[in-house]
Amino acid sequence: MPEPRAMETPGDLFRALVEGIPQLSWATSPEGVCDYLSPQWYDYSGYSEAELPYDGWSTLLHPDDHPSAVAAWRAAIAGIAVYDLEYRLRRADGEYRWFRTRGRQLANGRWAGTCTEVHEAREVAHTLSVLVEIERKTRDEGDPERIMAIIARSLGERLHVSRCAYADVWDGNRFRIQHDYTDGVPSSSGDYELNLFGPRAEALMRSGEPLVIRDVETELRDEGGAEMFLKIGVRAIVCCPLVKDGTLVAMMAVHQTQARNWTPEEIALIRLVVERSWSALVRARAERELRELNSELERRVEERTEKLQAAVKELEGFTYTVAHDLRAPVRAMVGNAKILNDDFGNAMPPDAVDSLSRISTAAKKLGALVEDLLTYARLGRREIQRETFKLSELLSAVVKSVAAEDPRPMELLCEAKPTIEADREQIRLLLQNLVQNAAKYRSKDRPLELCFGERDGAYYLRDNGIGIDMQYVGKIFLPFERLHRDAEYPGTGIGLANVHRIVERHGGRVWAESEGTGKGSTFWFTLGSRD
Repeated sequence: MPEPRAMETPGDLFRALVEGIPQLSWATSPEGVCDYLSPQWYDYSGYSEAELPYDGWSTLLHPDDHPSAVAAWRAAIAGIAVYDLEYRLRRADGEYRWFRTRGRQLANGRWAGTCTEVHEAREVAHTLSVLVEIERKTRDEGDPERIMAIIARSLGERLHVSRCAYADVWDGNRFRIQHDYTDGVPSSSGDYELNLFGPRAEALMRSGEPLVIRDVETELRDEGGAEMFLKIGVRAIVCCPLVKDGTLVAMMAVHQTQARNWTPEEIALIRLVVERSWSALVRARAERELRELNSELERRVEERTEKLQAAVKELEGFTYTVAHDLRAPVRAMVGNAKILNDDFGNAMPPDAVDSLSRISTAAKKLGALVEDLLTYARLGRREIQRETFKLSELLSAVVKSVAAEDPRPMELLCEAKPTIEADREQIRLLLQNLVQNAAKYRSKDRPLELCFGERDGAYYLRDNGIGIDMQYVGKIFLPFERLHRDAEYPGTGIGLANVHRIVERHGGRVWAESEGTGKGSTFWFTLGSRD
């Protein structure tokens, strides 16, 4: 069993508690006169008890914080407000550090409280607020020069300096300040050489270490570089370099026209900002280069598109001219073949009759191709004439027209009856080609069934024909591309190409689907935003 300890008085307990905590503790009389300072005060200030009497603690206060501290204490003594505020106290090395002071009145009227150091927390919060502000202001900014100006102003105003500048370095020695923040001093924008600022500055910048000068006149008097600094109005400076892959690429500097004792927190903030500045500028420059590249690509695409459109137009004109000029000779071939057959068919040998028949068949096929080519060419030359009509009604009329020329059974089911705004004549041709295509590729063992409908802004025409092999579906809308031999399914290969051109000219698109051979096909099309 431990030996029983002598009874401790409340005063002993209080003193042990106060002297064991890291805070600076204090106590005052009911009138507010300080009559106790804990030992931590003397450890922090470097003074002895004789050098720092109880009522002399206020000599440690930062001059700028003295008025607010006195006002807060008077308000607390008068019972107007709680005594809770932050101020700076001078440390033994002369640096002022932030403390949060809180006090309360005891039952006997006396006051007691503590001062807790919050310097690091304030500096971290300050640094974060600067970085957040810079990020917010530069996030959507795409101009590198504008980003430089924003960063220089944000940092310069936070540190209350005479000038703040960001510089890009090239060739390892030359650097350029394009924009700087100034407060009552001229701008330092321009091109410079690093070696002009003295060997100390040059060596530190290349090594990636900050240059910290509190007084140019005294610190650089015997080293060189003072003349250049003073020439641009610099008495105190912090310059933080940014070294990437062993190469000095950028610098961030703050200048003061008077001597200044820079704090470690200020130096750390400048180092962070130069790193963030580099990242923001690299991003902005990359985005600008991408925009310029895209602009150049768009210009080239537009130029080539114009040339291609001109070539297409020229080709369309050529196609139209050739097809138009072939019309008369082809008709003459068909007509003369018929006359020969009617007038001399019985007198000609069988081989001659067969040859004449072949000539007539080929001429008719050539005639059909010429007509389809003329239609295809006209679609590219004719302006769209929009009007409002019911698509299902036009389709029904087209089906009746096609059925009138084809004795085989054909049925149409309309599951939708949309009203559209489009070129009625071109849409009629589109539907006619789709219906004729379905009639041509119908199944031989069942009647042709067509189903028209609409889904999600797209129209479809479904049939129960022979279907499509989907590995070749990309070819069916190209001119002269056919998936079957002419002997099986005669045609010119222009019909679905006309469908594609009509839909394209209306600002839409067309595609086909099929579950496979023998399972029918579905042709889908849209007509753009004005359908």
